[in-house]
Amino acid sequence: MPTLAKILQSFVGTWILDSIHNKLGNDQFGTLKGRSTTHALISMTHQWWCTLDKGQSARVLFVDYTKAFDHVDHTILLNKLDDLGTPKCLTKWVYSFLEDRRQRVKIDNTYSDWTTLTGGMPQGTWLGPLTFIIHLDDFKPPSTAHKYVDDTTIIEILGDHKTPSVIYESVQYLVSWSRTNKMLINHTKTKETILGNAKSDQIPALLIVRKEIERVTKLKLLGVHISDDLRWQSHVNALYNKVPSRLHFLKVLKRSGVDPNDLLYFYTAVIQPILEYACVVWNHNLTLKQSDKIELLQKRALRIIHCDKVSGMPYTVYSSYQTLNLYIREGQWQERHSLKVFVKKRAA
Repeated sequence: MPTLAKILQSFVGTWILDSIHNKLGNDQFGTLKGRSTTHALISMTHQWWCTLDKGQSARVLFVDYTKAFDHVDHTILLNKLDDLGTPKCLTKWVYSFLEDRRQRVKIDNTYSDWTTLTGGMPQGTWLGPLTFIIHLDDFKPPSTAHKYVDDTTIIEILGDHKTPSVIYESVQYLVSWSRTNKMLINHTKTKETILGNAKSDQIPALLIVRKEIERVTKLKLLGVHISDDLRWQSHVNALYNKVPSRLHFLKVLKRSGVDPNDLLYFYTAVIQPILEYACVVWNHNLTLKQSDKIELLQKRALRIIHCDKVSGMPYTVYSSYQTLNLYIREGQWQERHSLKVFVKKRAA
């Protein structure tokens, strides 16, 4: 796509957001200024912890759509833009942007006929994610929902037997909404889990279009590995398995004679973001053993950069490690983003 077209998209997208931002639901965390995957995870985990602290359990359904962006119907999207009060000139511009888009299939040297598209958003466009959150905005099931663009999570608190369950009504609503909006649910990747002390074998499985949804004890949500006990061991293990391959590249750069300052830049750009991602969600709940396991990776990086053990480094070098310490960085992240995190006492 031409650079000028991308710039024009950003202008139009900003104008659309300015006209409808106060009408979008607070359950959407994607694409919007001041919201992120970390904010979505904090909102969900806070609700889960409050539930578990009361001795209750939570049932969580993680919904996945097959090629979500490719199934956005243009007519439905334009009607939703009108319903939200988008200025007519901007709606017409979006219509002009989407109309007369064609595609065909190539296999070896054979081409299919051209087909005019009536749905789908162009890949890599600024307007793609924005129009999708508008498309998903009216998805409001009876149970609590959290949305990050096309990643949708439905949560129900399992109380006593006197409290009627609404998760089944939420599933019915999900199926009905998806059918009306021509979205295709991916039954294979859609999962559910039970958090808390509820006996999983006594809770009936969820069915979507007569297909049973798999119940799991671990899954990856918005880049963070979550288990049904919320102990974060699976996430720590994932980090411990992922980071060493990046440390190998750090060693290669060191052997090539790269300056230590440049090695530190590589660390902060390539390795540190993996360790710090969404740390305000899970770091305060780590045991000392889990925390030390992560900090060990950072110490390994320092040994590579400075060619010595941390205990034998000069004070000025060792003090630089404090800037890498995950707990210190977590506090800086909270302060920078003005987050109020409900911190639970670390397990001994």
